Amino acid sequence: GGMEMLQRRADDPSESLIVRATAVQETGGFPSTQTVTKAIDHLYSDDPLLRVAALNALETLPVNQRYTLLGPIAEDPVKAVRMAVAAALAGTPRSQLSGNQAQGLDKLFAEYQQMLAFNADMPSGQLNLGLYETAQGNTAKAEAAYRHALTLSPGYIPAMLNLADLYRSTGAEDKAKPLLQQAMTLAPGEAPAYHAMGLLLVRERKIKEAMPYLQKASELAPGSPRYSYVYGVALHSSGDTTGAVEVLQEAAQQHPYDRSIADALKAYSEQQP
Repeated sequence: GGMEMLQRRADDPSESLIVRATAVQETGGFPSTQTVTKAIDHLYSDDPLLRVAALNALETLPVNQRYTLLGPIAEDPVKAVRMAVAAALAGTPRSQLSGNQAQGLDKLFAEYQQMLAFNADMPSGQLNLGLYETAQGNTAKAEAAYRHALTLSPGYIPAMLNLADLYRSTGAEDKAKPLLQQAMTLAPGEAPAYHAMGLLLVRERKIKEAMPYLQKASELAPGSPRYSYVYGVALHSSGDTTGAVEVLQEAAQQHPYDRSIADALKAYSEQQP
């Protein structure tokens, strides 16, 4: 499967570093005990590129587990690694830290904020600022950063999607929809906007209207197990168990390590007449 190939590539010393780093990062798309264990190994690689890739691969870890794993490399000698740690730890619950740990984290965040300020005139800098403020729970500051990114670059899709997600999470769906519509118009080949629109409609209990969006997302990004899983679950919810099983069977072939897909497939297969 795709995952073994990525892991072989990540571990192959004859491959170029950029190829290995990309492979390490992409294993994050297949979250499992195995991929997490592997990524943790790469956190202690001699090469900073591989350390950053490992951090990115661990993005799917629950926020409250991250500090235990990433705390030790918060003082990495390489700035790019420290900054990736800062971004990953921005949402750490303070209650689980000792005084010393909190101090260390504050120092790291101060350095990260300095870097964000230095890149403030770039859309990507504002995007990172928005992500950081979101993780810190500062919704108004995050909104301002995403808005700023869009004034710097009106067609910047990542800012549109993150701003839409921020609105969705605060219950302002009416503000999220036009942003997603705009993203789909500007980048009709990008799956995340379709997926987000589908989820938004599902939350409004408009399952029928949501279906084409969820389907489109899973077709545009067959490499993303999440999109196929959500589409399969939505099909089942709408009463189409046979369709759900077909979608999940195909997804299970592509993503044999995905527990959610395997569990849903098993449950729905047993319900088939």
